[in-house]
Amino acid sequence: MRLDQMRSGQKAKIESLNHHYQGAQRLAEMGIIPGEVVTFLGRAPLGDPLRVVVMDYELCLRIRDAAQITISPLSGITPE
Repeated sequence: MRLDQMRSGQKAKIESLNHHYQGAQRLAEMGIIPGEVVTFLGRAPLGDPLRVVVMDYELCLRIRDAAQITISPLSGITPE
């Protein structure tokens, strides 16, 4: 599963990042690294960007960036 496919409240573990992607280094510098847990907060009103929490801070990612991140869901939807 990819990060751009998550739903609000869902948690997942980052499995990998497409290192061939042009923005991979920037994403890694923002904390998008294998093993980290990410919580999906939601989408902007027009669908892009996506809001997530990683390493205890909120981050907004473009859909094209989120599509380069492979994840493993940890649980279903969590209460808000």
